[in-house]
This record gives sequence, C-alpha cells and structure tokens, in this order.
Amino acid sequence: MSRHESDREDIMAEATALVRRVEFQLNYEPPPIVAGFKRSGHLSIYFDQDPVYHFDENGLLRRAYVGGHLYRTQGETLACLDRDRSASATHLMREDLETAALEKFRIEMLDRLKSIVEAFGGDRLQVLRQLPADDDFVRELVSRIQQLSSSPSWLAPIIRGKR
Repeated sequence: MSRHESDREDIMAEATALVRRVEFQLNYEPPPIVAGFKRSGHLSIYFDQDPVYHFDENGLLRRAYVGGHLYRTQGETLACLDRDRSASATHLMREDLETAALEKFRIEMLDRLKSIVEAFGGDRLQVLRQLPADDDFVRELVSRIQQLSSSPSWLAPIIRGKR
C-alpha cells in the first residue's frame, strides 16, 4: 500500500487505463470532470480529485473516493477505508456503513451523476478533450448513468483481497 497519495495534475492525461475517455465541464464551470471506460468495460468518473466513482462492466459500484475516504463494495454494503499513518507503518482502518449512511451515500452519488445527465439534456455540457477524438462517448456515458440511476441494484459483488 502506498505510504502517501498525491494529487493528480492532469487526470485526463494520467488516466491511461481508460482507453476511451472524455474531459468536460458542466455549465461552463470548473473543475472539469473526467470519465472513461477501461478495456474491461469498467467505468470511472472523476469529479476532479474528489469524488471519484468506479463501476464494473454492469454499472455496479466497486470503489469510490469521497470526502477524503476510500470506499469499497462488500456486496451488501460499502466499507469505508482510512489510512492510519505512523512514522514506521500505515494501517488500513475499516468501517462498514450502516443502512442510513449507505442510503445517504447512494443519494449523494446519484445526485452528482444526474447533474451530468441534466447538463447533457440542457446543452450545458462542454467537452474539453476526448480520446479517441471521433468517439461519441458522452452519449454512451449519459446512457450508462441513466441505467445505473434507475437500477435498484447498485453495489458490485464483494472485491476479494489479495491472498
């Protein structure tokens, strides 16, 4: 596990695992949002440095970084993971979300994602950069967000740790 995280200077340029990606603004306001698909079909959406959401190929949430906390699916809930650092070691502290906190997390996530759909529908989404350049990625992104917003299932199966 990394001892220290660092801010990304240019998410669009650094997100090379996202083979199809786009950087855009909503309502002409910074900061830009970066979204993209990996070869596996997994979708990542970066609202600048925080929040960040990572979905599997079925649109189910695998991981997130929100409010300075890392979240990981446990199948039925999310685990909030925080690093506890000392001079000699870093320990990962885990707390599973209770029902109310889980629902609050979901509502806030969906509100952020719906802002993309609303901006696209209202012609208030401005594409800044896109790879590949001729890809109709934004339309596909909006469609994927609409699907995951309407699905009662939203958490991916548990991510198994390294053995």
